Formats: sequence, C-alpha cells, structure tokens
Amino acid sequence: MFKRILGIDTMLFSFSTSDEDFHGPNEFFRVQSLRDGLAAWTRYWEILGTQETGLYAPFRGGGE
Repeated sequence: MFKRILGIDTMLFSFSTSDEDFHGPNEFFRVQSLRDGLAAWTRYWEILGTQETGLYAPFRGGGE
C-alpha cells in the first residue's frame, strides 16, 4: 500500500529482544514488548498523519 499510494518503501519495526529466541523452539515474547510496539506504531501513525502530502513528492519522482 505504501509503495502503490505514497510511492515509498515499507519499513519494519522489531520489538523483540535477542534473548526471546525469535522463531526458535523456545520462542517467547514479553507482554511489555507488545505494549511498547503498539505505542510506537500508534505514535508513528500520529506523526505520519500530520505530514503534508507534498512531503512525499520526491519519492514519487515528481511534484504534487
């Protein structure tokens, strides 16, 4: 969706820590990491929602 509509690449946030053995047989995920991730994504969308659409024109290869 980002690439198609905004012309920008997708980004990934990771909130797991190295000791959580991501995709290992003893994998786990701390509830606090989930809370931190949800808070970060919420803040990300709040900030992104305040940006002027012209800000993304350089990524689209043209003007708005």
